[in-house]
Amino acid sequence: MTGEDIMQARTSTYPPFRSDRFYTENGQWYFAIRRGPDQGPYASREDAEAALEIFLAEQLGKERRRRAERHLGRHPALATR
Repeated sequence: MTGEDIMQARTSTYPPFRSDRFYTENGQWYFAIRRGPDQGPYASREDAEAALEIFLAEQLGKERRRRAERHLGRHPALATR
């Protein structure tokens, strides 16, 4: 990678990802997730990126709640109905 390539990568309008999660199909944008179906369609890449941010925030919130419940002794597998 040349110095020019590095500068271009740093000034890219999109944040860097390890692998490109975004793709387009028939003019609609989608993003891939590891577990579950790909998410979309979205009208633009920007819409798909915003939806991915929301998706990740929701997943992080779910994980934090699970950890808190385990810490407080309310593990879902141990709950009685």
